[in-house]
Amino acid sequence: MVQQLKAQFWNLVTAKEAAKRKDQLGLGVQKRRGFGFEPLSESANPEYFDNERTDDATKIFIWRCVRAYREGTLTPTHPIPHNNIHATIRQTGGNIKWLSIDRRRRLMFHEEYCQLVKQRVPYEQVWQEHPQPKSKAKRPEQVETKRTKLKKD
Repeated sequence: MVQQLKAQFWNLVTAKEAAKRKDQLGLGVQKRRGFGFEPLSESANPEYFDNERTDDATKIFIWRCVRAYREGTLTPTHPIPHNNIHATIRQTGGNIKWLSIDRRRRLMFHEEYCQLVKQRVPYEQVWQEHPQPKSKAKRPEQVETKRTKLKKD
């Protein structure tokens, strides 16, 4: 029994040796990637481009909008978006309009809202579809579309 313990003790490796082995296997220190993190010089990740930073900022902003909607404080100017997407949202006309004009953002908003309230909520309970107002001058190539509006709680 004592011999087994001694054998196990001598088979232990130091932390430096373990780290070196992990690096050789490609399991080394994870590179910091993501929104809000600047890449470290020794572990820069060239695969993380600006469009991925914008996607991360979008996801985080949609989550912040969901929380504001739940609290009843979602407005065209609140919450304030990150600089990566701030100009786009401002040009669109505000947070609510920016969320409502893109189907993917509406679906992300709905999914995040369901996760926040911890129950499946019908899409129509969060987003209300409105038909576009009919214009007097119709062109034959025009197709009727729907306008989407955020429903009030």
